[in-house]
Amino acid sequence: MHYIAFMHTHPPISMSQSTLIEALKSRREMLDLTQETLSILSGVALRTIRLLESGKGNPTLLTVT
Repeated sequence: MHYIAFMHTHPPISMSQSTLIEALKSRREMLDLTQETLSILSGVALRTIRLLESGKGNPTLLTVT
């Protein structure tokens, strides 16, 4: 259920990477999901989520949609 709510929030294409990172982390926290749980629900590697949220990752559009 959390997965569906998280995944239906698509950011605008013009969103900057830092804004995207803030939005993803904020949404994850609002849904009370740990990075580990988000990884399991989304199928995105935990390492990728950690890198994204720390600002060190370089997400592809496929990763974040």
